[in-house]
Amino acid sequence: MFYVESDQPIGVTQDVFSQLGTVYLVHTDPVVIKADYRRIRALEFQGAYLTAG
Repeated sequence: MFYVESDQPIGVTQDVFSQLGTVYLVHTDPVVIKADYRRIRALEFQGAYLTAG
């Protein structure tokens, strides 16, 4: 398992082995999946969980 300490810099993803995580959206209603996808992208755009080092 991979852990990152608070304020620890992380590198840019180079390939599947250096990615920090994967999100699987699963629901019976495609509208819910689309809404969740948009929320994740909004958080990404805001920099809520991504930083460049």
